[in-house]
Amino acid sequence: EIDDKMFIIEAGEAYAAISGAEGEVIVKEYTRGDFFGEIALLLGTPRAATVYAKGDCTCLYIDRETFRRVLGPIQEVLKRNLGSYQQYADAIQQADDMEKTEQEKEDRANKKDAEGATQVGRRRGVAAEKVTQEATITIVEKSEEDKQSLRELIRNSSDARMKICFGFLSDEALETVVSALAHRDVPAGELIIKQGDQGDFFYICKTGKFEFIKDDVSVGSCGPGMGFGELAMLYSHPRAATVKAAEDSTVWALDRQTFLVIKAGLVTAGQLASRSESAAEIPSEDGKKEDMAAASAASKMAALKEKIAEDFKRPSLVTPCEKFVIESANFQVFGKVSPSQKFKMDKELEIRGNMADVGITEDPLNTWGKKYSWKIDHGLKGAVVGGTLCQKGQKSADDPTPNQDNYCITVVQQAVIYGVCDGHGPFGHLVSYRLVQSVPHFIVKSSKWPKDIEGALKEGFLAAQDDLKQFSKDEELNLDASGSSGTFMVHIHNALYFAWIGDSRVTLGSWNRKAPGLKWESAEHSPGLPTEKERLLATGKGDVIEDFPGHWRLNLKGANYPGLTMSRVFGDFACEQLGVIAEPEQAHFLVQPADQWYVILASDGIWEFLESEKAIELTNKKLRMKGPVDSTKFVTDAARRRWEAMEGSYCDDITCIMLQLNMEDKNAASVETSLYL
Repeated sequence: EIDDKMFIIEAGEAYAAISGAEGEVIVKEYTRGDFFGEIALLLGTPRAATVYAKGDCTCLYIDRETFRRVLGPIQEVLKRNLGSYQQYADAIQQADDMEKTEQEKEDRANKKDAEGATQVGRRRGVAAEKVTQEATITIVEKSEEDKQSLRELIRNSSDARMKICFGFLSDEALETVVSALAHRDVPAGELIIKQGDQGDFFYICKTGKFEFIKDDVSVGSCGPGMGFGELAMLYSHPRAATVKAAEDSTVWALDRQTFLVIKAGLVTAGQLASRSESAAEIPSEDGKKEDMAAASAASKMAALKEKIAEDFKRPSLVTPCEKFVIESANFQVFGKVSPSQKFKMDKELEIRGNMADVGITEDPLNTWGKKYSWKIDHGLKGAVVGGTLCQKGQKSADDPTPNQDNYCITVVQQAVIYGVCDGHGPFGHLVSYRLVQSVPHFIVKSSKWPKDIEGALKEGFLAAQDDLKQFSKDEELNLDASGSSGTFMVHIHNALYFAWIGDSRVTLGSWNRKAPGLKWESAEHSPGLPTEKERLLATGKGDVIEDFPGHWRLNLKGANYPGLTMSRVFGDFACEQLGVIAEPEQAHFLVQPADQWYVILASDGIWEFLESEKAIELTNKKLRMKGPVDSTKFVTDAARRRWEAMEGSYCDDITCIMLQLNMEDKNAASVETSLYL
C-alpha cells in the first residue's frame, strides 16, 4: 500500500516480511524503540514490505507533512547527520533530485491544481542497503573461454530474473561480475539451497537442472541460463525454499556483497586487483572521503555522462540511417539526438525530401520557425495546418540525459504520416530515434500500402520491433529495459488512421464554435485493462499488480520487478516472455468536408497530469482565435505548470503535434497542408 507515515514502537514487537519468488519471508524484526516506514517520509513510497505485530503492539507515528512542517524536508535533516543514515543514501539523493517517484504523486492523489491537474503515479524509489568503501571483491581465476561463455550467458539469457538482476550492467560492470563469479559442481540430489538457511548467494545454472521445493512440495524448476536465489541479492534473510539438483549440474555463484558493491559502483574492473589484494589500501570510515550519498550519486552521474558521450562517438547510433530513406517521400522530418541539451530546449530537426515540391515561408519575427506546405487534396473545404513542439524535460539540476522524446512527419504523395515516440530506460533516446525513422519506412514499404492502411500500420510496427532487436544485437545495446511508446497517424484522402502502443495518447476533438469538445481518445495500454491482463497472465510467467486504484504494473511472477506500466511497447525485450507485445491497437475516422476537427498527438509529458477532455477544453477556443501554433505552445505550458505543481523541478520531456482540420487560412489554399516547424 501507499502511505506517508513512519512508525516507532513504544511497546511490543513486530517483524517485516516481503514477497518474492520463494514466497513471503521475514527480513527484519523490531522491538521497543525501533522504527520503520522511514522511507515514506522521504518519498511517500509504496511499502516495500509488510510489517506484522507480534501480539499487542503500541506505536507512535508521524506523517510526512507534519514532519516537514515541524523540521523541514527530511532529506535535509538526514543529510545533516548522514554518517548515521548511510543506508538511506540512495533515497536521500533521489529525494534531492526530485526523481519522478509514484509515491510523491500518490501523496497528492486527490489534489488538483486550478486548471484541473490530475495525478497518475509512475515510479517507485527503493532505499539501498549500506555498502561501504571497505567492501572488496574476490577475483576467481578462470580461462578466457569461461569468461566469454559467461559474458554470453549473462547478456543472452532469456530468463527474466537474469535480465533484471544484470540488465543494468555496463560493459565494465559486466567484466567485474565475470571476474567474481565462482564455478561449482553440484551432484544429483545435492541441496544447493536449504529452506531456512541464511541466503547469501545468487546462482546461475550453467548445466543440468534444479528443482524448487517448499515445505516438501515441488513448486518449480530451472535449467541452463536461468538464475535462482535472487532475493538473497537484495535482502539478507533465511531461504524460503529448498533447491535440489535434479541431475549432475554446474552453477556459477555470486555472493551478495559482491553484487551490492558492483551495483553501487564502488568497485570497477580496473580496481579489482588492488582492492582484492589489500583491504588496507581502502580508505576507512574515519579517513577523509566523500559521504556515501555524494560518492554514489557522483559516480552514477559521471558514469552516465561518460556513457552518453561514448554513444555520440558512434555514428551508427546518433546519425540518420540511410536504409530508412523513403525514395517516394516528398518530405521527411524527424528529431535528432543531441547532446548537452537543457530544460525546455527545442529538438533539433533532420529535414529531407524534394524541396521543389515544398513551399517554405520564413517567419520574419522568428516566433515559430518556418512554415512548410504541400498541395494535398484531403477533400476538405479548408486547409490542414499543424503546430509541432518537442522540448527537453528536466530530471535533476545536472541532468545529462538527451531528450528521449521524438517525432516524425512523412509526406508520401497524397498521404501524410505523423508519429510521436516517448523513449524510456537507459537507451530510450536511441530507441525513439530509431523508431521515428524505421516505422514510416516499414509502413510505406509494406505490400499493403496504400490500399490497406490498417494492414500497413500493423506490419510497420512489427517490422520496426524486429529491426530494433537486430539493431540491439548489431550495436551490442542491451534494450531489455529500454523501450518506447509509439503513436502514429496516417491522413490519406478524407480518412484518419490511428495506431498506437503504450501511453503516448492521441485525441480527436472539435473546434466548432457551436459543438466544441472531445470526440475520441486512444486508450493507454495498461496491464490492468481486462483484455491486456488476460494476455499477460496467460503466459503464466507474470503478475499484474494494482499499486493503487487504477494504476497497474507488470512483474515477474512472485517478484516485485520489472514493474512495467505498459502492456504494449517497442523494445523492453526482457518483458516479451511476460506477454508484452508491439502490435498496435487501431482506430480510423472519416472526415466530412466541413468538419472542424483537430488532432493532438502527444507524449506522456502532456498527458501525465492533463486529461484529454481538459486538453480539448483548454485548446478548442484557442484554436479558433490563434491557430494550432499558439495552441500547441499553450497546452504545453499548461502541462508544464502541472508538472511544477505536482513534481517541483522535475518535468518529463514533452512532445506535441496539433493538427487543425478545415482551418480558414487566407494565405493557404483549401488543398494545402501546412506545418510550422
